[in-house]
Amino acid sequence: MTGRDRGRGRGRGRGRSRGARTPSPTTPSSSSSYMYEEVPVLFEFVLVLKGDSRGTQRLPDTFADFIAGDERPGTLHPREDYAMWHTVPGKYFGLRAEISIWASPNQTESQESGASLQIYCQDGGHYNMIEAGFHVSPSLYHNTEVHFFTYWTKDSKSAGCYNLQCPGYVPTTGAALVPGQVVTPPSSYGVQDRYIRLSLNKDPNSGDWVVYRHDLETPSFLGYFPIGLCSKMPVIEALTGFVNYFNNTHGPPMGSGHLPNMENSDKKIAYFKHIKKYNSGGHTYDPILLDMRDLADRPDCYKQDTLSLALGRGYVFYYGGPSGCIG
Repeated sequence: MTGRDRGRGRGRGRGRSRGARTPSPTTPSSSSSYMYEEVPVLFEFVLVLKGDSRGTQRLPDTFADFIAGDERPGTLHPREDYAMWHTVPGKYFGLRAEISIWASPNQTESQESGASLQIYCQDGGHYNMIEAGFHVSPSLYHNTEVHFFTYWTKDSKSAGCYNLQCPGYVPTTGAALVPGQVVTPPSSYGVQDRYIRLSLNKDPNSGDWVVYRHDLETPSFLGYFPIGLCSKMPVIEALTGFVNYFNNTHGPPMGSGHLPNMENSDKKIAYFKHIKKYNSGGHTYDPILLDMRDLADRPDCYKQDTLSLALGRGYVFYYGGPSGCIG
């Protein structure tokens, strides 16, 4: 079984490998096409909903409360640790980022590690989640290679669906990345930096959540999550490094296996870089820092540093931590 198939699952959060800058051509979505452009956004409407007098369940006071789950210390029970930056609940339409690719060759069958773009959508009293990113999951693939993956759940506290295991994510024919595909080579500590620039955003025409790869010659449409999997506002968007393992066992490394530090070399520390957000028209803009929150549930083991604007890196943060964390 995979980390998400054991009990609650993992949804509670949470070409060339070296990227090249690309222009902003017209890129087709699942049902139509529109122009991706980078445009300045001066203000963004943010809708925050909490409990009301009628007792209707709304978004929790903190994202940490929402994804905290029901850990049961002292039992062999799956858990997830994460290091992320996420938005406050609001009216958002997607994310784009360069995600560094790191292997974990010593990972065991009961462990998972990775990094992803996540969208959480309110749906009545619970939250649906869609996700795309890269992970190492020996229980799912029977190897320790890095794989591109997609995931969705109609209730983010429950086990959901990886890749193409059930109807949900729809890959395009001839996609540059197919769910489950091995991504190679990974980064090499102190030697080389490998990344893929990925986006997950709401198509302004169809309403589907489309996935693109942006580090090839031109943006490459990979597939989409149908609108029905994530149709309502408000949403929470997250850029997440994660690990999964059992309570009372040792956790795997997150990212490169090293904590962020003052140096933060791209060849040594895992990152999300050149982070952009999407508006309702499918145009990108810089994150509004007042809307962003950092979150690490085990800062003694795994951390993320400050989300900041850096020369040549855009909006960036580094994350990770070594193996050995005891759940």
